[in-house]
Amino acid sequence: MKIIIKDYRRASIITLTLVAIVCGYLGYRAISLKFNYDFEAFYPVNDPDADYYMKHRAKYGNANDFVLIGIVNSTGIFELSFLTKVKALTDSLKKVRHVQTVTSPTNVFSYQRAPMMGAPVKRPYLHYQKPQYYKADSIRIYQTPELVHHYFAKNGQSVNVYVRHTGLLPQKDCFVLAQEIKRLVANAQFERYHLAGRCIGQSFYVKLLRKEVILFVGSSFLLILVVLVLTFRSVWGVLLPLAVVAASIVGTLGIMTETNKAMDLILNAMPTILLVIGLSNVIHLLSKYLEELRRGATKMEAIKTAYYQIGLATFLTTLTTGVGFMSLASANVMAIVEFGVYCTVGLFLSFLLTYTLLPAVLVLMKAPKSTHNQRSYRFWKRTLQGWLHWVYRYPKTIVGITCAMALVSIAGLIRIEENSYMMEDLSSDSPIKRDFQFFEQEYSGTRPFEIALEITDSAKKMLDFEVLKTLEEIEQQAQKIFKLGHIWSPLALVKNAHRSLSGNSQSAYSLPKDQDRFAQIIKVLYKHRKLGSVQTIMQPSQKEARIHSRMQDVGSKRFKAMSAQMVQFMEQHPSKSWLKYKITGSVVLMDKNNNNLFYNLWQSLLIAFVVIGSIIGFLYKSFKFVLVSLIANILPLLVIAGIMGYAGLSLKLSTTIVFTIAFGIAVDDTIHFLSKLRIELNKGTSLLYAIKSTYFSAGKAIVLTSLVLCGGFLILAMSSFLGTFYLGLLVSITLLMAVISDLFLLPALLILTAPSSNKKK
Repeated sequence: MKIIIKDYRRASIITLTLVAIVCGYLGYRAISLKFNYDFEAFYPVNDPDADYYMKHRAKYGNANDFVLIGIVNSTGIFELSFLTKVKALTDSLKKVRHVQTVTSPTNVFSYQRAPMMGAPVKRPYLHYQKPQYYKADSIRIYQTPELVHHYFAKNGQSVNVYVRHTGLLPQKDCFVLAQEIKRLVANAQFERYHLAGRCIGQSFYVKLLRKEVILFVGSSFLLILVVLVLTFRSVWGVLLPLAVVAASIVGTLGIMTETNKAMDLILNAMPTILLVIGLSNVIHLLSKYLEELRRGATKMEAIKTAYYQIGLATFLTTLTTGVGFMSLASANVMAIVEFGVYCTVGLFLSFLLTYTLLPAVLVLMKAPKSTHNQRSYRFWKRTLQGWLHWVYRYPKTIVGITCAMALVSIAGLIRIEENSYMMEDLSSDSPIKRDFQFFEQEYSGTRPFEIALEITDSAKKMLDFEVLKTLEEIEQQAQKIFKLGHIWSPLALVKNAHRSLSGNSQSAYSLPKDQDRFAQIIKVLYKHRKLGSVQTIMQPSQKEARIHSRMQDVGSKRFKAMSAQMVQFMEQHPSKSWLKYKITGSVVLMDKNNNNLFYNLWQSLLIAFVVIGSIIGFLYKSFKFVLVSLIANILPLLVIAGIMGYAGLSLKLSTTIVFTIAFGIAVDDTIHFLSKLRIELNKGTSLLYAIKSTYFSAGKAIVLTSLVLCGGFLILAMSSFLGTFYLGLLVSITLLMAVISDLFLLPALLILTAPSSNKKK
């Protein structure tokens, strides 16, 4: 016996050494973990619309490479001191690295033909240094549609500075640019200002991600500390589980760094998820170990019994939870796929450490005193006996209540809609969301609008008169449907040139009817075709062009309906035989993802149901076990869907993954229950006795681990990101329903479906 114990001690020392080396290296790598909010990670992958947009962006540039600076002056914008500061800020911004152009109210101009020579000359819309011209300038400005709602607010109390920066800036440069812009604007000491744009949003998100990961992990460890103290009431019972879950999280973060994956908006919930799931595995193993010690087993006997009896169930729960996460790989959004993959990696790393690190330490340390808390024992015995009494006496009532809950939940499920907004992940008191709402209310919005155009008739070009007449009809319809701001397009180029050659009269902002005048305008445009304004609107071949504008964020559901109206119009338009048309853009791709969520949800759930059902069927060799386990775990999903429907929560990326995550985790307790039940049935006991024994043996651990999981996910509800908030809240509710289902519905179904001969005690 001593030789065997020495072998175990030697194996434990080797195991701990190897674990320390691997975890030490991964911990070192985890220090270099990066944070990122990659907008493009939410584009659909292997998608023709995404491929089309990438080609479109390569031709015309990225429509999201801008920063908007809304500057408020409540006493009115036409004040010398205010406009002088705006001019100084404009000049300072031009010197910032990566800034390409800065357009502000103090430097917007129009071209006007000189009366003597006929050459075009620049004429400012606003003579900011000459207050005597303010009245005339304001009249002219507010008669020019491309200025109002773009550079000048309609209420006359704010102006907008448009900063165009280098395309597709990496995160580091984006952060530096955002900080410099913020510094310059703050130093100008305006009454109030608002910022919007990709770089501004990205720097805000990344800073908040860092803060929330620390908040979640810290709060989770505090929760775990409390749970472990109350559960095991010993130093080793606290330190051992903490070491296992900490090593699991650090190891997973190290693997992320090794594979060049940064922490993003969805992955920020992963450490908390791994922490609470890993803890439940440890609690099950240690609880069984202590239970065996109380029964008089030696230390090694207790370790072996816990290892073999709990090990298989824990492996199955890890496997089924991993299946839930890996089913997310069927989504066509890379951010969701990566979330599923890295959570699965972390789960199996946690399982591996639980069954290597933990037993190795238990072998080396002295066995704890097998104390028995009589008060706790009486409480749990009395509680579990009361619940079991209800199950034995009222199984049909329990199933009936379940059916009623399912019907009510289905009624709520039908009310769920697919809808999303650009800034929906931020709470209403978030400063960046307030800035976003400012531009939505005072200007033309921040959502880019893109229509790609392509002429298929070799005899036609974009600057042909008939083609421009067609574009005019299309733009009028788009303006009517989408409520766009000012439109930039080949037609806008012609209108601008016509106005410039007509004394800059706003009435001349139109397509000229006189052919000679039109020919003159086209000649001017050909002369200046290398200008940036032309290149960003139309290709040199004049076969391809775009209609570009900005609009309000109306939500993906309403935008889908608007797009359908536009498609219907184009299908009936005479130009459909020679003009290809497509609404595109980054936000359109995001909307497409949300519109496909319902299909993705059912696909991932179906995969999870089939795989998990097959695993349970293969191991327990019982179709009844498969059926009752799936029924018991479908109910919590129906309940959470019903809650979403009644609460008006729409189906979006953050709420869709709740179902597969919750199902994968919720089925864990079912497997623990069925594993213990199978052991009892294999002893030859009756079903009722087996259920009773399972209830008293596994019931407490199921309740405790479920409460820990609920508490851990509720920590995510402290997030400033509403997506993470709803993920934590909804999964917590689902897991709470799952434990009720496992301890009431599951045994009730087993009793009702069992042969009468097997129900005898």
